[in-house]
Amino acid sequence: MKTKDKILLFIPGYNCEKQIVRVLGQLDEGIMSFLTGVIVVNNRSTDETEEAVAAFMREHPKMPVTLLRNQDNYGLGGSHKVAFRYAIDHGYDYVIVLHGDDQGDIHDMDRVLKKRLYASLGFLIVLMYLSMGHMMWSWPVPAVLEKNHVAMGLIQLLLTVIIMVVNQKFFISGF
Repeated sequence: MKTKDKILLFIPGYNCEKQIVRVLGQLDEGIMSFLTGVIVVNNRSTDETEEAVAAFMREHPKMPVTLLRNQDNYGLGGSHKVAFRYAIDHGYDYVIVLHGDDQGDIHDMDRVLKKRLYASLGFLIVLMYLSMGHMMWSWPVPAVLEKNHVAMGLIQLLLTVIIMVVNQKFFISGF
């Protein structure tokens, strides 16, 4: 049984030695908790892009960054093909593209990456209401559940299972 989505961050790089370290620097602990790996595809830069990435990798040896070099300048689309082939060959489920010239901010993906947490919030509120709200604050319980303890228990179990399935990555990894 699969327990965690494998997410690859792909950073295409061409002549972005001045920006690439800032882009890699965005990969803080919170973002990395969602990512399985990071690849930088150097599209035959004529500046020191590759050396800047290699220096970053030496300074951050625990960060799962892989540096790839195209055999020729394939253009941006060709670098995408290289990244997608890498993702397929290494069993990734998703690929996120973040350009090496600092056009974007990976933190814009927070909302998307955390959607499971937000989705479970609705189920959690209902679960807490059914589990405790009616006892602690005398809130009313739907009439069909008032005397039917088996139905109440099954609904609570169902809500709990939904929350656990939606968030299984976080239960397994600790985040």
